[in-house]
Amino acid sequence: MMARNATGKRLLAVAALVLVLSGCSTIKGWFGGNKKDEKPTEPAELVEFTPSVEVAKVWSANVGKGEDRLGLQQAPVVADGRVYAAAVEGGVRALDLQTGKEVWHFKPEKTRAGDAAQPDQVAEEPAQGEEETKAAKRARKEAAKLAKKAAKRKIEWRFSGGPGAGDGLVVIGTLDGRVIALDASNGTEKWRAKVPNEVITAPAIGQGYVLVRTNDGRVSAFDAASGERRWFWTSELPSLTVRGNAPVTLGPGVVFVGNDDGTVAALSLRDGRQVWSQTVGSPDGRSELDRMADVDGPPVLDGTTLFATSYKKETVAIEGPSGRPLWQRDNGGPGGLGVTSSHVVVADQGGTVWGLDRYSGNATWSNPKMLRRSLTAPSIHGDFAVVGDFDGYVHWLKLDNGEEAARARAGGKAIRAKPVVADGILLIQNVEGELTAFRFK
Repeated sequence: MMARNATGKRLLAVAALVLVLSGCSTIKGWFGGNKKDEKPTEPAELVEFTPSVEVAKVWSANVGKGEDRLGLQQAPVVADGRVYAAAVEGGVRALDLQTGKEVWHFKPEKTRAGDAAQPDQVAEEPAQGEEETKAAKRARKEAAKLAKKAAKRKIEWRFSGGPGAGDGLVVIGTLDGRVIALDASNGTEKWRAKVPNEVITAPAIGQGYVLVRTNDGRVSAFDAASGERRWFWTSELPSLTVRGNAPVTLGPGVVFVGNDDGTVAALSLRDGRQVWSQTVGSPDGRSELDRMADVDGPPVLDGTTLFATSYKKETVAIEGPSGRPLWQRDNGGPGGLGVTSSHVVVADQGGTVWGLDRYSGNATWSNPKMLRRSLTAPSIHGDFAVVGDFDGYVHWLKLDNGEEAARARAGGKAIRAKPVVADGILLIQNVEGELTAFRFK
């Protein structure tokens, strides 16, 4: 059953999440200083340190008007040496990964507002035999005039989430439920589809399918060549959720979906049939706020092991083919994780970054020096874990012990999306649509 009020519930969740984060406290003595000056509800101040590795900004580009406070976590995607990026307004761009030079720019024509007009926007005429008052008649004519004006006005498409890329396609969704597939080589439109709710995460592309996640808990599968819908699967939403969706993760013949009820489900890629479901974060507690357990970061499939983390601060390793849990630990967060051959790195909602042993889940280190800085999910860049924060700072941490190794600024605005790494280059997109590339010196 499709949830009708998904958008409203997520807006409530944003307000609730702000209250949760504002109420976090710290352990005294972590940062030193005068106790009178401690401000346990404010972001931790950054402390100077001697970098152990040098990073340099390679290039930067503006990809359009960013998400600001929409909570979309817009991020680029890299395929075949190109960066594909979009913002809320400004279209979709392809850039050269090494130089940032624009290769192509897709900007659709503005859509007439009347194309999406609802029937209740125009007052109905009286039924036959009924007498219409003068006031009602004036109101009906005025409504019709306004609707006609609106139909002539053109509005710009508002892209959301980020583009997905693969199999020669770049696919992106909009806040009004449109899905557009572009030719990755030149940006020309290949096909267009419609889904029933806003798309606030990047589509997944592979094995002949395009998988689109919408904000109502639905996953829709389209034929990559034609855009024809093949199947859809829906999970019921809890009453209160965190703003965001986990992008789906593709495995061989399988789709892994992180859900707002704290579970991960495996679906058959061929027909959408659910193969198994496993709990990541248990939705328990007295209030709806306490029960929030969203899996809003994409599960990571490494070999045959699937890793996922949740808002309940729980992280699990699951045997992908069977759904059998391998380990579960009480360290985690809603935004996703980074995985290496030895570590799983997560950032919890309070701002502590954790390094977990890949095979046991035991915590090998933690870094609490960025509390309440609204950290992104971690990515892996060489021998370092990388997170961004609310003030535009990017932090590199050593994988072996979690110590800070380098810090840089990617513009002056918040970073909400997980950093992207490709060919040794780290890509950061902030909420204003500024895209910055870094590499090690």
